[in-house]
Amino acid sequence: MFFSSPFCQFALFYLVYYTPVQAFTVFSPECSQPTTTYNFVSGPDTRGTLEILWSSLFTIFACTWAIQHPNIPEQRDGRYPGWTDDIRWGLKGLWENIKLAFYTVVAPEVIITVATNDLLMAREDCHVINADFEHDNVPWGLSHSFYANMGGFVIRVTKGSSDTLFHHNPYHLVTADLLSLRRNGYLKRLPYMAEEQLLDRSKADPVIKAIAIAQILWSVFQIIVRAFRHLTISLLELATVAFAVCAIIIYILCWKKPKFVQTTITVLEYTDEIPLEVLRLLDADRGTSIVKQFLIPSRFRSSSRRRAESIPGSPVGNQTSQWAQSMRVRSIVTSAVGLGAAAVFGAVHVAGWNFAFPTTVEKVAWQCASLYTTGFVLVAASGFALATFAGRVLGKEGKSVVRLGMSLVMWVYLFARLFILVEIFRTLFFLAPDAHVSTWASDIPHFS
Repeated sequence: MFFSSPFCQFALFYLVYYTPVQAFTVFSPECSQPTTTYNFVSGPDTRGTLEILWSSLFTIFACTWAIQHPNIPEQRDGRYPGWTDDIRWGLKGLWENIKLAFYTVVAPEVIITVATNDLLMAREDCHVINADFEHDNVPWGLSHSFYANMGGFVIRVTKGSSDTLFHHNPYHLVTADLLSLRRNGYLKRLPYMAEEQLLDRSKADPVIKAIAIAQILWSVFQIIVRAFRHLTISLLELATVAFAVCAIIIYILCWKKPKFVQTTITVLEYTDEIPLEVLRLLDADRGTSIVKQFLIPSRFRSSSRRRAESIPGSPVGNQTSQWAQSMRVRSIVTSAVGLGAAAVFGAVHVAGWNFAFPTTVEKVAWQCASLYTTGFVLVAASGFALATFAGRVLGKEGKSVVRLGMSLVMWVYLFARLFILVEIFRTLFFLAPDAHVSTWASDIPHFS
């Protein structure tokens, strides 16, 4: 259960038990009303706690939900008929989106890392296909490579039972699988799909995307205005800037990636079972979940979970990156971008170093947490180098010890990030008076 996780338990304990006992005070401003008819009435020069909260939350929502580009989900294919299963299937998809949003809130640099690797891999695949199979006369751009690596092309078994098959049905392919099938003659031609057809499957709405970007830019702009006027900025607004920076990076990386595509395209179909010689060509490795790779060493993972994740042809996970297929240069670039994003995200929170806090303990904790998340790039880089050295000198046991240590470092990183996440909401109720003074930026159209 989500609320039984250590993260939620820590947050609830911190909010309920740590708060010093004091009276809850409320200030209700009273503005004079017009006594006659005016052509234009300006808004009050104050802003309430809820106004700060809702405008920030809407921006964070735009930074974590509206930017999502999930991979192709598991296909229902007529299974589980009935309205109750319709609800269950819909909730299953909603839960996957909630998990992706949660990862984006807790560790947006993970999403940036995956998006960077996906973009570089799509560029490589696009170059290979256009160079080696130009004679197929198939339009193939970045969006096609993204769609393929999302698991959009599948092999189906029409009569075989899913319980008796040794692979997922349908079998989700990636671009490397398509190339193997094409080179070995199982595909006479790469699948043809015009750019318009691909865009038709995508749920990306330019208007919604423009609204989300406008809200993000407004949040950054109004904080800049407050800083120039030397008005207090809440930690929630400061954190919103950090999310906005990451969201803009993700938008750029995923600009050509189809969004919320639900359906697949069948490229091969077999009656009873996929031939063994075909299965041998396919890459059963769907990559590694970055979250699980660093938080939970393989020896501590459930064996049944490992088996479930290793079923050939399973849908491509949203936090999965195909490191096994990565070229060395791409791996270095991807890691550098991810660690750089983590440093930038933490550095924004360092700007709240001298902000007002309810207690001195919280101020020191904020300073330590923001410094740790900013300097984590150095800790991670040292850990990777040490793991490589230990693997060469001390063997597998030495490397396992280093990986366990890195997992502990990652857990500390997550708890530091969790503290920041809780503190930005807690301090909202302890703001200085000038934090409630509005600026002319509030007159710019935005959601609040």
